[in-house]
Amino acid sequence: MSSEPLSQIGPYRLTHVMGKGGMGVVYAGEHLRTGMRAAVKTVTSVELSKLSQIRREIRSLARLSHPGVVVIRDHGMNDGVPWYAMEQLRGSTLADLFDRLWVAHRNGTDSEGSKTSAEMATDVDATAEIGGVPDGSAGAAGETADDGYAFGAGRKAAAGHLPEVLSLAYRICEILSYVHGEGIVHRDLKPANIFIRSDGLPVLVDFGLVSETRDAVGREVADPAQRVSGSPPYMAPEQITGDVLDARCDLYALGCMRYQLVTGVLPFTGTRSQIFNGHLE
Repeated sequence: MSSEPLSQIGPYRLTHVMGKGGMGVVYAGEHLRTGMRAAVKTVTSVELSKLSQIRREIRSLARLSHPGVVVIRDHGMNDGVPWYAMEQLRGSTLADLFDRLWVAHRNGTDSEGSKTSAEMATDVDATAEIGGVPDGSAGAAGETADDGYAFGAGRKAAAGHLPEVLSLAYRICEILSYVHGEGIVHRDLKPANIFIRSDGLPVLVDFGLVSETRDAVGREVADPAQRVSGSPPYMAPEQITGDVLDARCDLYALGCMRYQLVTGVLPFTGTRSQIFNGHLE
């Protein structure tokens, strides 16, 4: 692939880079004929593993049709390299919501009363794009919530919004139930990969590490070509050890996110190896 910045992919004029990672790059694009805006993803190199992964991602997204999954609008080839266009989501991510809840709570500025996930989402000041948002949450592990929503020292479970956080987690479970039922395992669930629309509906994005299963319960995934990959704070033990994967690795990641939202800290912190050891112990 050329190292020159791309100005067009397929029928989409590219305006700027929205996000870039190890697997690919996402551009903000505009359809030349219709003017429709989209997020256009392609790979950064022609390595066989990256080409195989984006083809798998396109194939998987094309199979899914659910309001809680980002919509693929178009796909094709550009100079022999696969690309696809998806709806351009703008708004808050679960990472933004975490910051909104806990920064305000720690500063003593959280508002009174209960809020829906939609209200909490619209409170977020930052605007995130589908290209990805770094998840920089950190903290010490080992604190747990009790039935009284309180941790002591003035801290409350989910920063005082436990019912709303649990309702949001339930919605994510419903989306995962559909995705897993279609034989798809996301494999990289983290707060930055879950958008929250203005109506409070969560949307899964970034299926770059997706795996396809042999049945509708998301079991028995084994692909020797896929190296150990994911986001360490949310990786299931079997991902770390390179064992056979199934839908339960997504549920493990969701459990880590729920822990983070409820307690205000990650389950395990430290170096990459320390985090891995925490998951494995």
